[in-house]
Amino acid sequence: MKTIADNGVPIHTYTSKMEGRAHLYKICEKYNLCQNLCGLYKSSGPCFHYNIKQCNGACVGKEDPETYNARVQEALEELAFNKESFIVMDHGRTEEEVSVVWVERGKYLGFGYVDQSEIMDIEDLKSAVKARKHNRDVTSILKSFLKRKKVKKIIHLEDSLES
Repeated sequence: MKTIADNGVPIHTYTSKMEGRAHLYKICEKYNLCQNLCGLYKSSGPCFHYNIKQCNGACVGKEDPETYNARVQEALEELAFNKESFIVMDHGRTEEEVSVVWVERGKYLGFGYVDQSEIMDIEDLKSAVKARKHNRDVTSILKSFLKRKKVKKIIHLEDSLES
């Protein structure tokens, strides 16, 4: 199961179809989205959530598309890195170094290590990163670490090192 952005890059990935469907059900409940329109319920009439007042009626024409699509957009932003650009710094292989992960516009670019004494600016961190392919496993691991706040520092690229 995958949701693809206009540029062909997955917005979010899952390790199994069951995991993806379960998460999509939660998103539908949280944002009052239509199970029919999200591909979770196949019916020519109202979806199950409409019958229990958890869908505002997009499936039966009782909700205008602009209102519904605004909630869909909120849900999509929750799934993605919001197209953010940031660098994650964490423990390195030794006390003197840090690990560096670079995400640009929501896409994982790679990782590397750099001696802490060599860091003067963001470019030093970027140059330490070895390019890697964006993939769902790395994205899942990174999101998990960020969700649990298990990293030393996150630098949003519009921020400075002092933040």
